[in-house]
Amino acid sequence: MRKFACLAVLLIYVLHLSAQYTPKTEFRGVWIASVANIDYPQAPTRNADFLREEWLFLLDELKNLNFNAVIVQIRPAGDAFYPTAAAPWSAYLTGNQGVAPQPYYDPLEFMIKTAHERNMEFHAWLNPYRATMNLNTAALDPGHQLLQNPDWFVSYAGKYYFDPGLPEVQTHITEVVAEVTEKYDVDAIHFDDYFYPYQINNQIFPDAETYLKHGGDFPTLEAFREDSVTRLIEMISVKIKEIKPHVRFGISPFGVWRNAVDDVRGSDSRAGVRAYDDLHAHILQWLREGTIDYVAPQLYWSIGFSAADYERLLNWWSNWNFGRNVYAGHAIYKINNNADVRWSDANEVPRQIFLNRDTERIQGSAHFSSSKLRLNPLNILQSIGILYEKPALLPASEWLNVPPAAAPKLNKPTGGRQNIYLNWENNATSETPYYYAVYRFDGEEAGDLNDRSNILFVSDFGKPFTEFADENVFTGATYTYVVTAFNRVHNESYPSLPLTVIKKKKKVKVKKKKRR
Repeated sequence: MRKFACLAVLLIYVLHLSAQYTPKTEFRGVWIASVANIDYPQAPTRNADFLREEWLFLLDELKNLNFNAVIVQIRPAGDAFYPTAAAPWSAYLTGNQGVAPQPYYDPLEFMIKTAHERNMEFHAWLNPYRATMNLNTAALDPGHQLLQNPDWFVSYAGKYYFDPGLPEVQTHITEVVAEVTEKYDVDAIHFDDYFYPYQINNQIFPDAETYLKHGGDFPTLEAFREDSVTRLIEMISVKIKEIKPHVRFGISPFGVWRNAVDDVRGSDSRAGVRAYDDLHAHILQWLREGTIDYVAPQLYWSIGFSAADYERLLNWWSNWNFGRNVYAGHAIYKINNNADVRWSDANEVPRQIFLNRDTERIQGSAHFSSSKLRLNPLNILQSIGILYEKPALLPASEWLNVPPAAAPKLNKPTGGRQNIYLNWENNATSETPYYYAVYRFDGEEAGDLNDRSNILFVSDFGKPFTEFADENVFTGATYTYVVTAFNRVHNESYPSLPLTVIKKKKKVKVKKKKRR
């Protein structure tokens, strides 16, 4: 087994050498599920110190692997990982619903702050409709909405759900998202695939009365359900952008929208479940109308799987992205743990990531989930370490109404025996950038800014330092530097005028270049 693992890692390394260099921009996200303590916390506790320490340990592990985004479940089942009048504290956090951590602190505020300190985005993941994981209402806190507004809910397959067709439910969920967006410095609001629930044992979701009361304009129950979900998505999208235009709205749907046999726009697949027909999520409409900013389809199948082939589905989502970002979801939980023998191949996920990089309009990956990743099946951590060997910048969202950053101005540098000290300033008429990048090129000319290897330094998110000491320099060498600025949605400015520096023994000689 050990020999097999070593050979697998060696093969990945050979693939790495033959693959294209690390992309300059690539979304590298990981889902961190709190429901049933899948990922974080591993066990509920009121001890605030334990909660913080466990979070920081997880975050540092991911940072060391050059992940640049975490998708964290903050509303698992009608409860919350932050203080709010709209829901009780989650039992998955402290062990008992409605009980706060001690000593008191705000876990969500802490998680966001520490993620940003590591230049990682924080996507706040909410389950909009799931209210409980069972039918035991005795365990609910009095502040739970099921007890406050029982008419909003239906029971189905052993759980309670908000009824998506009720206008008051749509308003409530929109207000929940609005509170998170306004109160916290999140980078995105994220919903996964749970809209109307997956059908269980031919049980019927009990919303017939809701349809009779509110669905008069729709010829079928299915059309009413689709409209109910779309109405919520549209309300939330508008509200987010009203509050903070830079906050993105992303959806992680089931990986098959519709099969081609159902719809000429559908994918070459034979999936028994479809996001549109079964969960009533019209992802294509949301993308086409610009209601959402990114999609992270759960492509939880192997390359070559006949009913739902990863490569064919990846190409389908690439073709139907409507100019929005696409991040492919990978099934880390299936590695060496699935009847499909392809998942027993250590190179399945690496090959999928290579396909992402080779497929137009695919901007990165999201992995489910952090606990499965940390178990290191078939040495996936070593594989990820190779695949993400170099850090990557986050993909931009050019369509958002966020002011662009202006090109910085590089000032005259200074030099010591082994250093070149750079400093620059922002355009006084523009907004302060979210961060900067420093590029260095050997010789007297600025080279390719799209080549990740030319980036020397990226400043901290939200703390755009305007100086940097290049300590990896040699006496007699000539270097050319440029600096760019980024706004909150990662749109990069034009570069500064290039600055050519000749490193002398105890000083530097500067030769400025004009932009061509």
